[in-house]
Amino acid sequence: MRTSHAGSGLCALLLAAGAVAAPSAPPAWGDALIDQWGLEAVGARDAWPAVQDEDGGGRGGGATVAVVGTGVDADNPNLGDGVTEGTDFSGADGGAEGASTAIAGVAAATGYGVEHTARFQGVAPDARVLSVRVAPEGGAAGDGDALESGIRYAADEGAQVVAVADGVAGGQDMEGVAEAVAYAAHEGTLVLLPAGDPAAEAASASDGALTVGPVGRDLSPSQASPSQDAGAIDVYAPGEDVEAPAPGGGYEQASGSGIAAGFAAGTAALVRAEHPQLLPDQAAEALTGSAQGGVVNAPAALEQAEGAAEDIPLYNEDLVAEDDGLPIPAWTLWAAGGALVLALLVVLVLVMRRNAKNPYGLPEREPEDRPGREGAARPSGRRRKGSGRRRK
Repeated sequence: MRTSHAGSGLCALLLAAGAVAAPSAPPAWGDALIDQWGLEAVGARDAWPAVQDEDGGGRGGGATVAVVGTGVDADNPNLGDGVTEGTDFSGADGGAEGASTAIAGVAAATGYGVEHTARFQGVAPDARVLSVRVAPEGGAAGDGDALESGIRYAADEGAQVVAVADGVAGGQDMEGVAEAVAYAAHEGTLVLLPAGDPAAEAASASDGALTVGPVGRDLSPSQASPSQDAGAIDVYAPGEDVEAPAPGGGYEQASGSGIAAGFAAGTAALVRAEHPQLLPDQAAEALTGSAQGGVVNAPAALEQAEGAAEDIPLYNEDLVAEDDGLPIPAWTLWAAGGALVLALLVVLVLVMRRNAKNPYGLPEREPEDRPGREGAARPSGRRRKGSGRRRK
């Protein structure tokens, strides 16, 4: 079929118009649409190659970060399927709200978002999140021991790291909170507390707990930083104008020491996943001792933790409780037990051999005495072949 020059020109014009009108191709998979300056500030991406396995995992894999606050949105796409909803101690209606989802996101977002190219990632994207709700957003818990119960619950559930959200300590028994933080540390859990919060003021002296203050983009204490003495803040982390996941999807600007505690919790998850033999106070020392200008630094924390864990086996015999209540040495019990087992085996073998000779328990037959042929074998009752036949 022939086509006129005019028709060809019209087709070319339509194709060109379609190309202009077509939406531009989405950014490549690795392009970030979200400003994650906090992730860069703590050096998370520089730390991942040191803990990444052949399958691309291992960046906090095996560790659980419990966020004790207003509840984490378990269906948020940025968190994938890595959220476990724990017990709700708030005594309030509703579900996950506000800052706790943002804290969980900066600590352990998986790298997926509402937009497929967003790739919002937390400091420890392979870590799991345990959501423990102890108060509604902007309100107080129904019981004065909700925060205490939430921290203890997170430790009992095996969380290696706990990040306490700011603004959930109103009306709580602070003495009980301090005891809960000490209990969590004893159970092997590192607790990150938001600076300036009543919970931090009550429990910051506990071993295995760190008070975290916020910094801005210039890595200096932010305007929202609590007015505390320098010694009251153990370490700093990003906590000003941080873009983070919001409940229900999308993103929001978050600021405050709770967000800073989330960044510190993600770094702690990297350390604890890579060196599980470290005690909470040793992991805390790795974060504070390696801080750059007072700000958490993930690669340096991992390096210092490696040095601390070098001479500590994964199975620490010092952590095993010694049984000193026995009146005799334990080896004598083992020896006696072994001798008893050996004696039982000998008896069992003798009984089995006896049963094998006469399995049905029949009475033994006595030999018959025949005159003139003592000791001769008894002839068979069958005739010999050919006997008794007549010859013709």
